[in-house]
Amino acid sequence: MFRLSWAAAALAAWTFAGWACDTGTVRDAGFHGKRDLFQLAVIAPRNDARGDAIFGRVEEAFRAAGDMLNVLPSRIESDDETAWNAYGLDGPPARFPVITLTGRVRGIDRVLFVAQWDGDLPADDIAAIVDSPLRARLAEAVLNAWAVLLYSPGPNASDRAELFDPVAKRWAAEQSPGIAVLTLDRSDPHERLLCAFAGLEPGMPDWLGIVYGKGKLLLPPLLGDKITGDEINAQLQRLSVQCTCVEDAEVRSVSVPMRWEPEHDRRIPAFVPRLCMVPAGEPPVPPSGARSYLVAYVLAPLAAMAVLALALTAFILRRPSD
Repeated sequence: MFRLSWAAAALAAWTFAGWACDTGTVRDAGFHGKRDLFQLAVIAPRNDARGDAIFGRVEEAFRAAGDMLNVLPSRIESDDETAWNAYGLDGPPARFPVITLTGRVRGIDRVLFVAQWDGDLPADDIAAIVDSPLRARLAEAVLNAWAVLLYSPGPNASDRAELFDPVAKRWAAEQSPGIAVLTLDRSDPHERLLCAFAGLEPGMPDWLGIVYGKGKLLLPPLLGDKITGDEINAQLQRLSVQCTCVEDAEVRSVSVPMRWEPEHDRRIPAFVPRLCMVPAGEPPVPPSGARSYLVAYVLAPLAAMAVLALALTAFILRRPSD
């Protein structure tokens, strides 16, 4: 009985290993992986009254947001041994307190610098970090689309409707429910955190980012002349790759700093295996992702059961009779 229980446990572990390493497409996995975290660091010497007051205001605002925001506040007491590069700084600031917003991209060993404030962190900036209208719409949009085109037009930008419409029609046919388009206005003061995160300045050319899952921005975003129908389709095609331990590491992304409400988790689209996904214009041949799915979920467990059955039969035949 003990041996049979061990065999069942081994088979379950084998099957689970296939599931753990294969969670559908990259887009599907974007709803189930952990979000990247950002740090809002209030840096000042110990007992610095102004630094303590700023951090108190930050803590109060973040407490109201609960754990729905992937930004963590911290009070850093600076001294001669402070590792400034860990907070996106080259060295000690000219004056205290200094506040920085930084994050880390999974799989890339470097600090992602977002923003810096010297001397103070205004209340409206704190509010803009906690939430904004466009980021709230973005969290809603990713639940109802294959992906979201987050578009920020530059100065004298041409009308992109002729570019986006064919892309939207193609992906509505290939990957229901298709894509959505949201426009990021660089002049909107409520969206200054999102602009800082994207590295956008008023004079920069057009910018386009592909957002999917729990607000994951596909890297790299498209800029200026790179924003073409072919480039957008190529980016979106990356999300339809079968997500495995190897392929997921090659599809780089970084989470947008934004709120993700508990109700959003209850509305995450159900994972539906795409065993015969056919890109437009290609013959209906199952892709390698389908084959890896069959190996992980069908062939591997069957092979495991066959091996265990043979081992159990050999054990019974070789066991001495009473």
